[in-house]
Amino acid sequence: MTAQERPFLVFWLSTEGCVLMPGTYDQSDDETSVEYRPARRRLWAVVTLVGVCVVMSVGGVALTGVVRSPAEAATETGPPAADVLTAAVERRVLVDTVVTRGQVAAAQSLDVTVAGTGGKDTVKTVVTKLPVKVGDSLKAGQVLAEISGRPLFALPGKVPVYRDLRPGSSGHDVQQLQEALKTVGYPVKGDAAGKFGAGTKAAVSSFYRSLGYDPLPAQEGGEDGCES
Repeated sequence: MTAQERPFLVFWLSTEGCVLMPGTYDQSDDETSVEYRPARRRLWAVVTLVGVCVVMSVGGVALTGVVRSPAEAATETGPPAADVLTAAVERRVLVDTVVTRGQVAAAQSLDVTVAGTGGKDTVKTVVTKLPVKVGDSLKAGQVLAEISGRPLFALPGKVPVYRDLRPGSSGHDVQQLQEALKTVGYPVKGDAAGKFGAGTKAAVSSFYRSLGYDPLPAQEGGEDGCES
């Protein structure tokens, strides 16, 4: 018998499906024997096609995990559902510290020129004692300095001292002196407000002696008056 070569397709059946395998076979004249010879080029084409299909399937599955529809993207990026937030209550003092830089200066400064008050024996006006120093706090009735043996003290008031006050003087500056003496603990008794009389003289004398000084007579050799 002479064999004949004929093209054919072979189906491989299995539980996974069927695969079409192209090839040729030789059949003898009596058609009782068959020799299978697969077509190599066609076989590689089929294998390549199957590989491409597998890669595309895997890629599609992977893309489903990355690609999002507009609705899905809005759902994922939207605000969370409304909820009740709680926090522990604390009792403490709120402190806010502010650090600043600056210079502190007096709103008003006054240069004091003291005339000679030491009496007839005074030759030169000099500072004989300085009980306070820069930066000290002052209070009413405090001695600031001693000039030629006489005290220079501070008393509260708004009216500038522009003259010597003595018995018989009157005015707003006298009334201011009377109020200042009351502030430091020596109230004036018996004199009308703004009138320098015996009550004002007694208060001035008591104030001077409390500082350790004798009151200065209003007139040289005068025994019944004092100068403030």
